[in-house]
Amino acid sequence: MKAQEESDSDSTSLTSDFFEIINNRRSIRDFTDKPIPDVILKKILTAGTRATYSAQLCSIIYTSDKEKIQKLRKIGVYPTTQTLLIFLIDIRKLERLLSFYGRKHTLDREVSIWLGLQDVFLVISNILLAAEALGLSSILLERIPIHSKLVSETFNIPSRVIPAVGMSLGYRDPSVKTEIRPRYPQETVVFEDTYRDISEYEMNHLMEIMDSGTFKREFYIKERVKVLLKQKKGESDFSPFSWLDHVERKFFSSHWTKISIGKILKYLGFKFKKEEDKEQ
Repeated sequence: MKAQEESDSDSTSLTSDFFEIINNRRSIRDFTDKPIPDVILKKILTAGTRATYSAQLCSIIYTSDKEKIQKLRKIGVYPTTQTLLIFLIDIRKLERLLSFYGRKHTLDREVSIWLGLQDVFLVISNILLAAEALGLSSILLERIPIHSKLVSETFNIPSRVIPAVGMSLGYRDPSVKTEIRPRYPQETVVFEDTYRDISEYEMNHLMEIMDSGTFKREFYIKERVKVLLKQKKGESDFSPFSWLDHVERKFFSSHWTKISIGKILKYLGFKFKKEEDKEQ
């Protein structure tokens, strides 16, 4: 087994230069049944734990257990996922450290969540790029926080630990072609010295670029990722579905509209200072 892992490690060494990895990375939803060797997974996880940080508030749970993966399909985990990663905002660990050494330790402050999110996404960025460099593919699972109860029960996650994001990881199925989605033009997101509103011309140009890679190339049809309207659960017409339709529905007409971040955090054991002040 060890020899096999070393062989796999050699065959999946860095495949391309850093900027090629960044520019070619795309979300993959279909994976082969090839398992991820332990030595490769360890390299990827090590890259994550070496990320820069605000307060080291990110912990990771990973599993290749097919029963757990299948159990979580209903919350968006892809069925061919070989390894599932759950990224956590781990306030509990820091509080226990502070308490153990006799320091103030109740971190019911919004800033704790803010710093935790920063740590999570710094770790995720390293893991995404490390996986690509080693020949694997991935996709982020954004619905994990909505289903915190199920995720917490599945992985024995205690209170004051927040399931923030998931990731499906595996070797890309080469029979399924996946497009690279376009990005906003750099001049509409990068500003020198001062912020500015983008012009009407830039808005039109931006939409031409976004729709050229989504609407015109039927991205949402091929990837099966159309956001359905709540009042039209059975709709199947993708033809007029552009990038702007996707974003509008995501924020105003989908399952996201039902989310109460406050209720999720309360379930996970948090009680922020504002609420304490009201009671006093």
